[in-house]
Amino acid sequence: MIAGGPSMNPPEEEKSPRTLWLMWGAFTYSVLIYGVVGYLVRRSSSLSLATEMLPILTPLFSVIGLAETSAVFYFVPSYFKTKSYVSYCMIRWALAEAIGTQGLVLFLLGTSWMIFGTFLGWALLLNFMMMPNENDRSKFNSLRIQ
Repeated sequence: MIAGGPSMNPPEEEKSPRTLWLMWGAFTYSVLIYGVVGYLVRRSSSLSLATEMLPILTPLFSVIGLAETSAVFYFVPSYFKTKSYVSYCMIRWALAEAIGTQGLVLFLLGTSWMIFGTFLGWALLLNFMMMPNENDRSKFNSLRIQ
């Protein structure tokens, strides 16, 4: 290797699938942790912080979640078809995790277990639909060809 020559690091596309699975697992695990945190906070306290905001925030976060879901399936694939697979995955996983975060915020503000579970389930479902497997990678590769 000549000093100042090309880097010895493999291109992003050639990174280990294990690395992608670890990143995916971290995003998925964090949504599960939100569930544990919400449960522990609610169990230890009957205090709800701002229930008067819930009638506004719940539909607002639902609409934002729908927009994030649309972005996962429509905007991100079209925008990132010229980018790397890793970037494509990371953006989609971050958008899915944001839905879980919104559920935790609503729950900490006093929303019901059902709404909390809906947001967490929604985020987990998206994450499981976007596993970094061969099917997902072939979808990405077909986007790049278009």
